[in-house]
Amino acid sequence: MTWTVATVDAGGDVGQYTSLALDAQGNPRISYYDATNGDLRYAAKNGGTWTTVTVDAAGNVGLYTSLALDAQGNAHISYQDRPTPPSSTPTGRALASPRGARERGTRRARRAARQALRLEGIEPRPTD
Repeated sequence: MTWTVATVDAGGDVGQYTSLALDAQGNPRISYYDATNGDLRYAAKNGGTWTTVTVDAAGNVGLYTSLALDAQGNAHISYQDRPTPPSSTPTGRALASPRGARERGTRRARRAARQALRLEGIEPRPTD
């Protein structure tokens, strides 16, 4: 077996709490925490090129990510939102397709879900 090593994102202290999934074509998708900015990040490799995007940047979010792809290859990410001040209770969040985000009921979640779908090459239908 031959391993291939690649730097996906070198923008600061990134890559903590990673989760990996492969799409139907075997392309890797990664969700991870950006400790420099306290953000949830997502990376996708298509045709040999990595693309990265910030999925959620509202506070200190993106810890302990878990990534799954549905039958259509859409990313679904669950993660922890660590509030400020740290003495507050952490909460869980999940982002999915625009439909799932709409059910969550926040404009920010819908926007982030649409951004993740666009990264996958899927143009979501307008919801706002």
